[in-house]
Amino acid sequence: MKERDMVHPTDRELSRRSFLKGTVLAGAGVGAMGALAACAPSGAKDDLASTGVAADSVTWDKETDIVVVGFGGAGSAAAIEARKAGAEVVILEASSVGGGSTALNGGLIYLGGTPLQKEHGIEDSAENFLNYMMQMAGPSANVDALKLIAEQSEDIYNWCLEQGIDFSGEVLEAHLPDGEEGICLGYTGNELSREAQKVATPAPRGHVAQPEATGMGFFRPLKAAVEGSGAEVLYEAVATSLITDENGRVIGVCADYDGGSKNVKANKAVILAGGGFTSNEEKVRDHLPYKANPGWPVTNPNEDGSCIQMAQKIGADLKGMSETQIGFSVYTINDRACEGILVDENGLRFTAEDEYGAFIGKRIVQRGEHAYLIVGNNLKSIMDEAEQTPVAEGATIQELAAAISVDADSLAHTVATYNDMAEGGIDFQFGKEPKHVVALNEAPFYAYDASAENTYYMTQGGLRVDLDLHVIDSEGAVIPGLYAAGLCSNLIFGQYFGSGSSMLWCFFSGRAAGTNAAAE
Repeated sequence: MKERDMVHPTDRELSRRSFLKGTVLAGAGVGAMGALAACAPSGAKDDLASTGVAADSVTWDKETDIVVVGFGGAGSAAAIEARKAGAEVVILEASSVGGGSTALNGGLIYLGGTPLQKEHGIEDSAENFLNYMMQMAGPSANVDALKLIAEQSEDIYNWCLEQGIDFSGEVLEAHLPDGEEGICLGYTGNELSREAQKVATPAPRGHVAQPEATGMGFFRPLKAAVEGSGAEVLYEAVATSLITDENGRVIGVCADYDGGSKNVKANKAVILAGGGFTSNEEKVRDHLPYKANPGWPVTNPNEDGSCIQMAQKIGADLKGMSETQIGFSVYTINDRACEGILVDENGLRFTAEDEYGAFIGKRIVQRGEHAYLIVGNNLKSIMDEAEQTPVAEGATIQELAAAISVDADSLAHTVATYNDMAEGGIDFQFGKEPKHVVALNEAPFYAYDASAENTYYMTQGGLRVDLDLHVIDSEGAVIPGLYAAGLCSNLIFGQYFGSGSSMLWCFFSGRAAGTNAAAE
């Protein structure tokens, strides 16, 4: 295997202990999903996964070519492509309506070199897109996968149109925190950062699904496309274990639905697409290597890691379980809020304030529990309009430092250094855009809470897969008959590189898994 495909120690450690102990059901999902115990009261059906059985010895309650676990973005893409290839498909969906985290997202997909960009005179290309992703995603990402994604970006865009997804609207030549009605494109990553511009020309790549400008802009047409394809969707159907034959091939799924435990046979393959483990707080916090824990999850309650757990029970390997997106954005308050400075509990500045939230959030938790956005009186009205309440006020920087229990000399030195840079309009420390490099010298001064508890998080780690989306076991071999797509799998993430990246991964991986599974 390539060096970059080797398993990190944290992944091996996880596979030895925590996930195999079971997952914790979260919030409202408990009622809908029931317990993740054995499929039958006697445990007999659940034992099928660990022992391996002859297919003709199993009592099958339903039979199809492909079983897809999860009806969100990845599961939809997998089902659509599998049906297009002629395979029969059954989708097992834990909730009563489907959609998963796709339906709850900000309405964005991250693409480069698309016809929509060209239509609006935006210069971008697959090569430029790839250069950006490679720079931002970091060494944990699979370069070959990023290359494929860049090459297929235009095709994924056209596929979205074929499913009825609408990207009409105007371009916003600024940071776009979430989807906005009437806006089709905006900057939703770290494109404008100093590090990104070393290798890639900035381009707005966040494509907004209209008219909702939310995740329903994706899932509404996807659901219609799945239903129109002839795929069968079973709602309130909770997959509990995988069934393998005597040779280790996955041949079906044990699931709870219609009042009992059922065995669903997959003549070709099973595709896991039930999301990551963001709602499983215990597991998230077990595997974050930072000084502080992040604040709140961005997820749906059923995204508890159950797909990952099922695959691990038959020997699946993991990748990047500590790679969690942790976010905190200053520009979501107001673009001018980026004129302030972010400091840690020691009074030291640690980032460019106008960077993408996933970079700022991770730096916050790396440094400790507390961080603050410091602004002068010139920005107070802007913060008020955004309904931001300061945690402290000071007539001088030293007085403000005392109010937030930060060393006064340290904070005063930080502000003085920043003001010196502002005179020349260049942030030599972190490369903030010149328009945001404005002196902090108008009293009184205010501190706003940017602490770890105010960050959000979403898991990126999951099952190790290859470029064809086969699930890989702990020995580096393909588990026959098993694929994974969406956020229960990981191939492209190290660092999360832009809002809409998850939707990109869901569609790329789901389409590939569906096509390849149908060819079994």
